[in-house]
Amino acid sequence: MLNGPEQYGRHYWCIKTKLSKSGEIFVHADDVRILPDGTLSLIRIRDGQPPAINLVLAPGNWNSCYAASAMDGAPLAIEFWEGQHERKSA
Repeated sequence: MLNGPEQYGRHYWCIKTKLSKSGEIFVHADDVRILPDGTLSLIRIRDGQPPAINLVLAPGNWNSCYAASAMDGAPLAIEFWEGQHERKSA
């Protein structure tokens, strides 16, 4: 049974936002949903239970969201994002 932050979802997400001093919020969630009005919702999904909301950000309070590494917060699927991230060669 999970008892750490991962109990809130299988994936780790980075949200770019002015609501955080660092400009980023990192959240565990199973799914990310963008509602028609621009609301960002991060959801926990468990078998046999209704979805639970982990975090909701109102429109205008976030500008991007991506799957991130739980080890260092680096984007998982982004090779290069000028001004944000450049993957180092091994």
